[in-house]
Amino acid sequence: YCPSPPLQPSTSATGLECGRVDLYCEAGSEKPKNVSLGYYTTPLGGRNTTRSGQAQCEKGYWCEAGIRRKCPAGVWGEKAGMTERKCSGFCPAGYSCPEGSTAPIECGVNEYSTAGAWMCISCGADSLGKGEDGSKRCKDRRLCCEQ
Repeated sequence: YCPSPPLQPSTSATGLECGRVDLYCEAGSEKPKNVSLGYYTTPLGGRNTTRSGQAQCEKGYWCEAGIRRKCPAGVWGEKAGMTERKCSGFCPAGYSCPEGSTAPIECGVNEYSTAGAWMCISCGADSLGKGEDGSKRCKDRRLCCEQ
């Protein structure tokens, strides 16, 4: 950025570094701008002191102080612009939510999971996955494998 009045004008032919990852400086800006809530600074992969823009946090991610992070395993992120580590919430029982999930994934036949699971667990080869009457088994607890 290049300061101008009322700040002391820059006499350098090159701009000043923006400062931190939670700040960005668009081309020709007079001072750094704070990153918006639910956004991260860009470009990624460069130096934290030379960010030139911001982008909204995508589904499956959460953003804080200019940094983008994947939603952790066991939670899911259904919308863009999330600002909390818990994203949209804990994965419901009977579903899995690997890191960066945008929606819970239903457990398959002969699998189960408890709330907050990042993966479904197999009931084992001996389990048929159907009740004696042919109905679907439950998928939200270990006991479901034994029904």
